[in-house]
Amino acid sequence: MKLVISQIFILFFTLSFSQTLSSEYKIAYAHYTQKDYEISKDTINAFLYFNENYSLYEMNGETYDLNTFKFNENDEIESELVPFTDYVWKSFQDDLMFSKSQIVYQNGVILKQDLKDFEIIAWHPQDVKNILGYECSAVSILYKGRKYKIYYTEKFNSAVGPWKFHGLKGLILEVIDLENQLHIKAKKIEKNNKTLENPFKNNMYLSWNTLIDKANILYSKDIVEQKRCCNQYIMISGLENEIERYELNSDYAVEVNYKVYIELTEKNEIDKSLDSDFKLILTPVESNYFYVEKIINNQGLSSYGYVFQRGIIYKDLIDRKLMQDEELMGRKYLIEDEILGFNWKISDEKDVFLGYNVRKAIIEYKGQKIIAWFTPDIPISNGPDFFGGLPGLILRMEVKRLNRNSSEITFYDATSIDIASSSQIKIPKKGKSVTLDQFQQAQEEAYQRRRLLQGYGVDTSE
Repeated sequence: MKLVISQIFILFFTLSFSQTLSSEYKIAYAHYTQKDYEISKDTINAFLYFNENYSLYEMNGETYDLNTFKFNENDEIESELVPFTDYVWKSFQDDLMFSKSQIVYQNGVILKQDLKDFEIIAWHPQDVKNILGYECSAVSILYKGRKYKIYYTEKFNSAVGPWKFHGLKGLILEVIDLENQLHIKAKKIEKNNKTLENPFKNNMYLSWNTLIDKANILYSKDIVEQKRCCNQYIMISGLENEIERYELNSDYAVEVNYKVYIELTEKNEIDKSLDSDFKLILTPVESNYFYVEKIINNQGLSSYGYVFQRGIIYKDLIDRKLMQDEELMGRKYLIEDEILGFNWKISDEKDVFLGYNVRKAIIEYKGQKIIAWFTPDIPISNGPDFFGGLPGLILRMEVKRLNRNSSEITFYDATSIDIASSSQIKIPKKGKSVTLDQFQQAQEEAYQRRRLLQGYGVDTSE
């Protein structure tokens, strides 16, 4: 399913909750994350602090030290244990919660989620139990691919709960995963006046779907690199055992829409140029870049008088080959060449564009000064038109071309970033085979003929 990242899923903002309030209650929970509910290294001591506006769930436990992590001859984990503290912050007035991501390739990124991101399956009015002296009712819910039975008490006028659970008719005191991967149970309730402060304030964050998109991109890139170096690859498995389930897809493509337009100053006159829409569909292996038709009479004419490339540009990033089918003056061409090489100079200048972190790069190439803004967040060395060669996808570009009588700047601005299927990528096959230089020479000749036909005459100035 297409995900409109730029409008829905990219939500980079600074968490600006500066208000600090005292909690009213502190609830201690045993937070088990294994099938066996015995006290062990997989048991987390957790504490829930809350008031009517916010809650903070603090988890303290031990985890494997990655520096000593290994498997022994019996395929058992051998590792030292190190302490950790983690949090889930909830803002009831905004219906949002924040935590550190556990998604592979995006581990530790600050995650923003909706408090109401669960589905109630059934209420169980007859299923009642006593927890810490409070009568609790039961409900079954579905959350991130898992079914849970939850016990809550209406003795507290709050819909709060441990970890990422929230939004029932009272305070949640027990959570039971029906597949026995997670069990959270209250151990003690007491009054408390701890100062509540968002542990993720001043951090950038991403939505769940955006993190999955980014993980898919890195996963696809990892498989390509494994194929390239070793002619084999290892698929990620075991994601069904994650507490928050998700899937990664190696057959994954990114779809970027660009607005391309030209500003031209010629003989001290400004010619307001036209704009055109283009689309780039790319994977870590290959890409297509093509013109998107619009119903405008003069759509696509550049200031030179010829049309922006309307044929499909295909890039093979493994073998460094490019192909393009193109039509010029009624004749079909098939451009076959190597992917262009660019000796970029990457500056320290940074910005944010469409919610992605971008960096500035500059190059002078064939009489043109080119400024590009690329994002390492999408680590695929590609870009619009024939451009690429940076450690990330190019989202914005300015290509300035100087000649004797005019200064022309072509702008490429990404307008949205979506998700697509790699099956949409096509390889051009028809037309007279030429190199890129040969086709550009034919373009220049066509431009000169067009000027003569339009009555511009031939420029004989020195």
